[in-house]
Amino acid sequence: MNDCVFRLSEVSFSYKGVAALSGVTLDLPRGRRIALLGANGSGKSTLLRLLDGLHFPEAGRIEALGAPLSAAALADEATAIAFRRRVGFVFQNPDVQLFCPSVFDELAFGPLQLHWPRERIRGAVTRMLDAFGLTALANRPPHRLSGGEKKRVALASVLILDPEVLLLDEPTAALDPQATDDIVTRLETGFGAQAADRTLIFSTHDLDVVARIADHVVVLEAGRVVAEGPTASVLADTALLRRTRLLPAQAIPAVG
Repeated sequence: MNDCVFRLSEVSFSYKGVAALSGVTLDLPRGRRIALLGANGSGKSTLLRLLDGLHFPEAGRIEALGAPLSAAALADEATAIAFRRRVGFVFQNPDVQLFCPSVFDELAFGPLQLHWPRERIRGAVTRMLDAFGLTALANRPPHRLSGGEKKRVALASVLILDPEVLLLDEPTAALDPQATDDIVTRLETGFGAQAADRTLIFSTHDLDVVARIADHVVVLEAGRVVAEGPTASVLADTALLRRTRLLPAQAIPAVG
């Protein structure tokens, strides 16, 4: 069995001529909790979008789950459906992802697209509503929820399909401390039959979140991978973290 969920070889991508990723070569191992760590503009979100097949490299090659990940590959409907079933993506801004008239409908949308039987859908949605503390909100329009509630709905709507790989773009962005702790705890716990073996890949610049969730870290700077390794060793490298703007350049003197 392939021990990597994604393999990238010399991958580059740009937006209107501005480089976002430059020559990224990277293996992302299966069954790990991997943090893509970097300051704003380092290329984290772009990398996640490439891994989800929302963008495709201008140069280089990506393999996903042992097969090429390209526009040509996903043009085949059966291949695209199989890929979307196995790889789930949660956007940084849940408003981009939530569009159904109720929370119940949001959770049911993915299973409906995969033609699950109605009773299976109803049972799965009911279980996910309970697991994510959303039962009382089942009939509420998502746009009327708080930021933390929207994040929970977005995460539940992806995890209901029990994907092998879960991609998350800044999962705690714009959340207050309590909502952040709730999301992080849910990611630590995992959901579904594949929870123990699921690969989690998430972007962040929050070192506390990395310390709680990740067992492997990839550090990006200006569209390039500048470090990679076990969480403890990367977080212990304060010179690296300062150079990549993840820690202040120098400590601020205490007042008084």
